[in-house]
Amino acid sequence: MSERLNYAHALRVIGQRLEALAVESFSLKMDGDDFVIEGRKRTEAPNPVQDTSLRSVWQLLRGKQAMPKEEAEPPPTVVEMRYTPYDIARLDSEEQSNRKAAAGNAEAHSLPQVLRAVGAFVEDKQGRLVAVSMHEQTIRIEYMSVLNERRAEDFTVASFYDYWVHMYLHRKDRPD
Repeated sequence: MSERLNYAHALRVIGQRLEALAVESFSLKMDGDDFVIEGRKRTEAPNPVQDTSLRSVWQLLRGKQAMPKEEAEPPPTVVEMRYTPYDIARLDSEEQSNRKAAAGNAEAHSLPQVLRAVGAFVEDKQGRLVAVSMHEQTIRIEYMSVLNERRAEDFTVASFYDYWVHMYLHRKDRPD
C-alpha cells in the first residue's frame, strides 16, 4: 500500500451503496486495500392473495371471517460485495453529481454518514482498519493501533452522532 487509505471517504461511499441496497446489517473486512462486505437485507413478504370467492364473501358478510394465517417471515437476502480503491474512486465520482443535485445538508443518522464517522474515528486513532460490523444499532470496529495491537470497540449508532457533528463543524470552518 503506497499511501494510506482515507477510511472516512471510502466508508461513506460504501455506506451509500449499502443504503441503496437497503442493507440492514453487515460485516466488512479488509483484504489488503480491498473492502469485502457481506450484508443482509430483509426480503419483503409477498402480499397475501385475497380470497374473493363467493363463499368467502358470503362468510364475511355473515360475520364469519376466516382466521388469518400467520405467514413465516421471509429469510434475509445475503449480498456480497468487494470494492478496490479504484472501485471506491469510480463510485464516488458517480455519486458526486447526486450529492450536488441534492444540495442539502447530509443526514447525520444515515448509513453513509455513520460509516464516514467510523472511518474518521479509525483515522483519528492513527489506526489501520481491520473490520466493521453493524447489527441493529450496534457497531463493532476492529483496527490495528499505532503500536500494532489489535483493538475492538463497540458503539451504538447514536453515539456516532456527536462525532459526526464535530466532523461536520470542523469541515464547515475550513476555507474552500
